[in-house]
Amino acid sequence: MGFLALALIVGVGAGSASANLTFGATSVTTDGAYTVTSVGASTVNMFAENTTGNITIGGTSQTSGDTTILGGTGTGAITLTPGTAGTIVVGAAAGTGDITIGSSSTTQALNLGTGAGASTVNIATGVAANTVNVATGVNTGAQIVNVATGANAASSTLNVMTGVATAGTQTVNILTGASTSTGKAFNVMTTGVGTGTRTISLGTGAIATTLTLGNVTGATALTINTGTGGVAVNTTGAGDITLTSADDLVADITGLADFNITEGITIDATTMSIDGTDDSNLMVTGSGKLLTLAVAGGSTNVLAINSAGTGANAIDLNATGAGGGVTVNTTDGAIVLTTAGATTGDLTLTVGDDFTVNGAATSLYNIGAATTSGTIIIGGTAQTGLISIGDTAASIVTEISIGGGDGVKTAINIGDGTGANGINIGGAASTTTIDGAVVLTASGSEIASSVANVVVPFMPTTIQQDLTGAGAILLTNYYTAVTSTAADALTLADSTVTGQLKKVQLIVDGGTATLTFNTDDTVTFADAGDYVVLIWDGSDWMPVELGNDADGATAPVYATS
Repeated sequence: MGFLALALIVGVGAGSASANLTFGATSVTTDGAYTVTSVGASTVNMFAENTTGNITIGGTSQTSGDTTILGGTGTGAITLTPGTAGTIVVGAAAGTGDITIGSSSTTQALNLGTGAGASTVNIATGVAANTVNVATGVNTGAQIVNVATGANAASSTLNVMTGVATAGTQTVNILTGASTSTGKAFNVMTTGVGTGTRTISLGTGAIATTLTLGNVTGATALTINTGTGGVAVNTTGAGDITLTSADDLVADITGLADFNITEGITIDATTMSIDGTDDSNLMVTGSGKLLTLAVAGGSTNVLAINSAGTGANAIDLNATGAGGGVTVNTTDGAIVLTTAGATTGDLTLTVGDDFTVNGAATSLYNIGAATTSGTIIIGGTAQTGLISIGDTAASIVTEISIGGGDGVKTAINIGDGTGANGINIGGAASTTTIDGAVVLTASGSEIASSVANVVVPFMPTTIQQDLTGAGAILLTNYYTAVTSTAADALTLADSTVTGQLKKVQLIVDGGTATLTFNTDDTVTFADAGDYVVLIWDGSDWMPVELGNDADGATAPVYATS
């Protein structure tokens, strides 16, 4: 037995005397069971001197039974160590049986490529239809599958199906089985704290890829969290982005929401509310475009523009373009402008050109219909143009009424300002009817005719003046009766009412009496019964009648400078 360098106990067919052990030049053969046993803590080396030959344990002709290599309890209890460039192959090239590594029923670690060197672990890299199962058993305890979870001091890359697909469909299924427990979890880069950066790329190859996250079953949820890096969702060409929710869609944004859309945006909803706490705007910036705010559907729909502002321009409608206007139209409804403030509820319409109010042929125009103690003013204090009411070319105008109601009017004032007003009523073919008294109270008042040298006469309604001797003829009386006592001088001051009449008559001749007016015009009364009737034309007294009531033939003498 000199070929064994150790003390070995060799048993052939333990307990059997019929087994034969044959030692050849290069082989040991037995026709029974063969056991090689070392003693105690001995080290056994087999085939340690082989350099280029093959070492085979077991044979291909074995059809039943197991080949078992048992080890101790140390860290390297069973170690397969090839040469530096050697390869460890488990399983035959044409094998159909299972290869099981780590089938313990207790807690066990299975380590592949855990050395300090750069390891490549290839699983199912052949060209056949491969199936790779990781943690697919019916586990009764918590199950964890870790891939590249170490504390990396350099870059790490986890590739799944990164090869170039030339045919077929490539599918990666993660947690696709039915879960009857409390749930399943798939975590990618969820643990660890560091100062570096991580990148997870899904479907980034230059190939048409469909990525599906989550499902619509039960309480399935999808949460995407980011730090300051943000979220970017990009598509190109006709790649639509569709968000579909069977319930609410909520976006809580602390900063700015900026939507840059090159075509259009459509928002359809049963109700819609856009609320802003700061200055806001809804604007169309293109030229020649239309911005429409509409309520469709008819019935009693309302388009309401409300403002809780307290300023004078709480609602501000401006057409800022040159020549731009504001048009308000209704098809068959009314337009009501109401200001309810008792002190600040003014309604002011200011135009830079014409202001036109047009109704239908039978329209009724009400201005101040509800005014009881207020004032209705047409025209301003600086008005220099024409204010025309009922200035029509139609052959018949039914009626223009000012103060035509049944109530008692304190005053209807026309042209009652301090300026030199001209008030024209009626035309050449007009008939003017005045029912009631006409009172002229202002200085310089008159009712004039459009015919030259014609004014409407007025006379005071006070009792006559009786004047004896020289003196002033009063303007407050129409008739003054003069009794002369000598060559008496009489004077008449200027009037302030155009059309005022004044009659002066000598009733007792005690001497020649001379009346001076208009500075140096005179009428000389020589006989009892002489009289003169004067009218004030607005600038001078004009004698319109000279005569004598006593003889009917003589008359006083009028002289003008």
